[in-house]
Amino acid sequence: MFSVRLDEFNRLLLDDSFDLSDLPAMSDSRAWRIAVSRSPIAEPASGTALAGSAGGRWKLILNHQAGSLDQAVSNLLLRNLLVSFGILLLLAISMLIMIITTRRAQRLAQQKIEFVAAISHELRTPLAVICSAGENLADGVVPDLQRARQYGNVIHNEGRRLAEMVDQALEFAGAQSGRKTMAPRPIEVRELLDRAVAACRPQLRDSDFEVDMRVDQHLPLVLADAAEISRALQNLIRNAIKYGGEQRWIGIQALAQPGAHGGEVSITVRDSGIGIPRADLPHIFEPFYRAHEVVAAQIHGSGLGLSVVRQIVEAHGGRITVQSQPGKGSAFTLYLPCVARDSRQAIVEARQPTTEHG
Repeated sequence: MFSVRLDEFNRLLLDDSFDLSDLPAMSDSRAWRIAVSRSPIAEPASGTALAGSAGGRWKLILNHQAGSLDQAVSNLLLRNLLVSFGILLLLAISMLIMIITTRRAQRLAQQKIEFVAAISHELRTPLAVICSAGENLADGVVPDLQRARQYGNVIHNEGRRLAEMVDQALEFAGAQSGRKTMAPRPIEVRELLDRAVAACRPQLRDSDFEVDMRVDQHLPLVLADAAEISRALQNLIRNAIKYGGEQRWIGIQALAQPGAHGGEVSITVRDSGIGIPRADLPHIFEPFYRAHEVVAAQIHGSGLGLSVVRQIVEAHGGRITVQSQPGKGSAFTLYLPCVARDSRQAIVEARQPTTEHG
């Protein structure tokens, strides 16, 4: 309105064919309607009409297309209200994200505290035994060779237990950091089992456990990092020794299974020990979790073994299940993906010796 020059305004009043939309200088000229009405000249009583008086030659009426002032104010209030609610919603979402992040950080901090506390408690016992036995040997308290051998066995067993806990702690820390890398390759299941049982042979011998191994002769190759899967199987075998009960028996079975994404091989480690209560089954794979019966029986452990096993198996694209009944034992089953048949055939042919005919 105020961008119209005086000569253009006079032209608007005098020329009926002229319209504000013809003015290029007005960016919002289409938003206004201007009505001009010519009134008869009224002679003012005192001569010249004053500005703002009721009399005058012309009457200019401007009306915005948005409507009345009340409508414009209502629209503005509605828009401001929507913007305010949008800002409040963003603030609420930000608060929710901050709360979730804070609680996650608190859980991680609590896990770190539990990790340090559990490891410190478990490391203290074997270290105390080793130090005590070494001190007795150094002070000459052990007079005969037989007693010295017993002390040597105690030191050896506690040192092995200490090494196992350190390995579990390092394995768990590496998995949690996300920096641990694996190199799966096609490998025979029998080779994995033999490697795990050989590593646990001293404990099996000392605890007088019998291993019943049943492996299908026609199992396909599996994609696995041999060291990592062997470590997972060792954890399961050592748990079977620890909670195996009085029957001193461990069963290991490997079978081919049809899977959702191809073939799988199932490896089951079974014991006939104390079993796991039903209430504890959903939590046994959580880090540092130990059943109340195990704690009450004063069975040593850090609660990291099964958590490490699950992390290793899932990193290979597999899974782990458990079946248990209190007083009758437990069975843990690993499912590992198989190698395709054509890849297996190529590996078998590569292993076969070649002969040259002259």
